[in-house]
Amino acid sequence: MLGANRKTVTLAAQDMQAAGLIGYERGKIQILNRLGLEKAACECYAMVQERFDAFLTPPPSAVQANTEGRIKLR
Repeated sequence: MLGANRKTVTLAAQDMQAAGLIGYERGKIQILNRLGLEKAACECYAMVQERFDAFLTPPPSAVQANTEGRIKLR
């Protein structure tokens, strides 16, 4: 799924575990230090997070509580 070979992923995971950022064993990864992991990531993380949050936020016109200006159907 990542497009990286298994050895590369293993080496990266070992480095992150040695730094105390994650804990992992076969098939399971646990984030131990989220802030540290975010700091270790490139600036792409913040950009992706910002876009993802914007994608999940509905526009004000889609909020059901906002009925002002809507046409009522009978």
